[in-house]
Amino acid sequence: MIVRHFFKVILIFICAITVLITANFALPGATTQAADATAECWGVFIGISTFQNLDDEVKYAASGQQELCNDFSAVWGADHVRLVTDSEATKSGIMEAIAWLDERADGNDTVLFSVTSTGVAGPGPDYYFWTYDSLPDSWDNDISAEELDSAFEVIDAAGAVFILSFAHAGGFLNNLSGSNRVILAGCEEDEWGYYDDSLENPVFIYHIIEALDNFGEVDVDNNYAVTAEEIFNYAAPATTSFDESHGYLPAQHPVLNDHFDGELPLIAEFALFTNINLPAGSVITISGAEYDILPVIFLTAPGIAYTVKVPDVIYISSDTRYVFSDWGDDDVSTTRAMLYGVHTANFNKEYLLKIYSTYGEAAGDGWYKDGEEVNVFVVAYQELIIKHVFNGWTGDFTGKEANITFTMNSPKVITAMWSVEYLNLYILLAILIIFIAGIFLTIFLVIIRRGAKKHKAKRKKPRRSAK
Repeated sequence: MIVRHFFKVILIFICAITVLITANFALPGATTQAADATAECWGVFIGISTFQNLDDEVKYAASGQQELCNDFSAVWGADHVRLVTDSEATKSGIMEAIAWLDERADGNDTVLFSVTSTGVAGPGPDYYFWTYDSLPDSWDNDISAEELDSAFEVIDAAGAVFILSFAHAGGFLNNLSGSNRVILAGCEEDEWGYYDDSLENPVFIYHIIEALDNFGEVDVDNNYAVTAEEIFNYAAPATTSFDESHGYLPAQHPVLNDHFDGELPLIAEFALFTNINLPAGSVITISGAEYDILPVIFLTAPGIAYTVKVPDVIYISSDTRYVFSDWGDDDVSTTRAMLYGVHTANFNKEYLLKIYSTYGEAAGDGWYKDGEEVNVFVVAYQELIIKHVFNGWTGDFTGKEANITFTMNSPKVITAMWSVEYLNLYILLAILIIFIAGIFLTIFLVIIRRGAKKHKAKRKKPRRSAK
């Protein structure tokens, strides 16, 4: 029986050791890595002006996508965008660029795919756009809406934006439409896409670029973020109007297909203000970069958080300073993370009050906000003999009252004035003199009286008779 229990204990011990070893030496592939908490934006821009095997030209396709790519690169970062034009924009090159998006984006991010090419209606219900190596007698090297949809299905992103600038672009909505996707098609499925020499751009792409350059006008809800939907709402009517006024008929009628919950921001504005003008040399740090001239305003990716640090105290002089109080949202942290939007750091201007008093006990000195009401008072010592009498204030405030109130609108120095009263001392000295004089007088009288008594006694003593 004892042996059986012993083996049970040994077996339990071996199992425990096995579990411990397995937990500590599990294969790396068995662990999962959390997605990057920062919401980034990634973009691929495809522009195909000429084709290897087809006698066609889409003027300004490559240069227009180059310009659009530059605008987003300036905000998102050069390493967050990829430009593929002309000979690089083969079918395999374009698919490799989409795979590049897949490698970099995670579940918090936004991806953008923009393309200018020639669009065609294919056999059946599907639509295609030409790649650089498209073939004249085959659809094999074209990219269909269905293929584009399949390529993006594997990308794990919070949102995807498609900018399609080619003929029949609206036809791509049938296959490409999906959850968390926003599609900006330059024309309906039975319309053509145009370019214009005066714009040096495809008409639709030109007005999208113009939207990015007019942030304040496009941000109609004034939330400091320009969304894919706002870009479309600006570019679409401008595109149709331009076509109609320049004789491109039938005009393009851009189409929006939006299956994103809410609106999908692409570019945001970060602005940092202070409620008062800080003195020259005051440094505020934004993610390690120092700024001594405010306000600071720049465009940013909507999901990027910046660590902002403001100084606690800024001294202008020994008696004037600025003291940080709070942010516009009442947060009192001097260092905090902030997303896009307008942020205001509130400072209070403060002045130093100095009080000098040779006697008594003065209260109220210290730092005060500009415009603050200050109460100052002085209390005399309880003196019995020599008294110090408060006679008023001098300096930056004058007055006779011991308890005063005034406004701090500049640094101030005030001094309590005192006079000395000796009356009690004089009275005490007089009393002391009288007391001492009385003592001496008493002693003198006592001495005189004793001398008189001795003299009288001598007179009464009988004389001896002569023998």
